[in-house]
Amino acid sequence: MQALDQHPHRLESFQVGGQELKLHVPLDPDAIFFAMTEEEFGEEERLPHWARLWPGALGLAEFVTSIDWQPGLRVLDLGCGLALNGILAARAGTKVVAADWFVDALDFASANAKLNDVEMQVMHLDWNHPPPGLEFDCVLGADLLYEVRNHQPVLNFLNTVLTRHGRAILSDHGRPHLPQFRELLAKKQWKYQESMQGSIHIFDLARS
Repeated sequence: MQALDQHPHRLESFQVGGQELKLHVPLDPDAIFFAMTEEEFGEEERLPHWARLWPGALGLAEFVTSIDWQPGLRVLDLGCGLALNGILAARAGTKVVAADWFVDALDFASANAKLNDVEMQVMHLDWNHPPPGLEFDCVLGADLLYEVRNHQPVLNFLNTVLTRHGRAILSDHGRPHLPQFRELLAKKQWKYQESMQGSIHIFDLARS
């Protein structure tokens, strides 16, 4: 839990889908960004988006609480950030792994799981290089599509780690390049249903 000692944070309560949960939330995400080293920033210009609870995560959470989860399903909370959605899925009896590229996010995810009395594993993960043997029945991802360059890598990752009949549920705040994502889904022969949770787009994907 080293990150919780390094980053000042507050305890926030959330009401999602009739459920209440609490999260440790960093007080100053901008300070986390300005403290990043050049190595952490990297060629891919990774930003510490994990330190904020974005509207896409809250919209996805509403959708997650509406699912009739089968206990024991293997679920990945990809780019988990503060692990809101992983915690909700774990509450429903699934086996959750919360994954993020930022180690500090994993510290917060672990602390938040403990705070809400759920069991959840954490994993340091780069979706461009998934480890062999990784397999999940469902992948949850909030605001992963914020840049066009992420679209294909995310779909490649999903194609690698999803079971044959697996599904992925992604959310986005309605960015201008969503039409390009829909076109890519059609080209790559993904089946999907798109719905709205308030202003948030929800994509429920499966392989054709």
